Amino acid sequence: MKAAGATDEEIASVEMDGVEQWEIVKDPENFVSKRQDVVLNVADAPQGNHGPQGAYRKGQYKIVVHPSPQDGWIEPPTAEKYSQDIHTKNVTKAPQLYYLFNVVDDPEEREDLSTTETTILQEMTQAFLSLHDEMVPADEPEDASGGLQDGVWVTGWR
Repeated sequence: MKAAGATDEEIASVEMDGVEQWEIVKDPENFVSKRQDVVLNVADAPQGNHGPQGAYRKGQYKIVVHPSPQDGWIEPPTAEKYSQDIHTKNVTKAPQLYYLFNVVDDPEEREDLSTTETTILQEMTQAFLSLHDEMVPADEPEDASGGLQDGVWVTGWR
């Protein structure tokens, strides 16, 4: 709204769910973010029987909820090596439901803090579950059989 010429008073009088970002456009060199959190993904579990899945970041911490069955750190591919080697501490344990990372100190997300930072894990879990509760149901049509039909390519969505 500031980009369109609105005053602070006009902006304050309107109920909005966003964060004013004009300052970063106007002066990116000296910008300090007003955002404290980022929703990376929130989704229902594929079978819907074990809670939501996704990831959420607040400040320096990131929580990953119900990750894929792979449990461990994946070595990024390089020009010499295209395969992904999975490094795990214990391949026989059941997959975790929650992982917690300090992405500022550990940007590669190698050290799971979920057992040592239990208070932060609880706060992040509650915030994530609250986001899931606010989520609009996904638009997933039951019959999405697209393809070539009667000489016409169709999406299958109705």
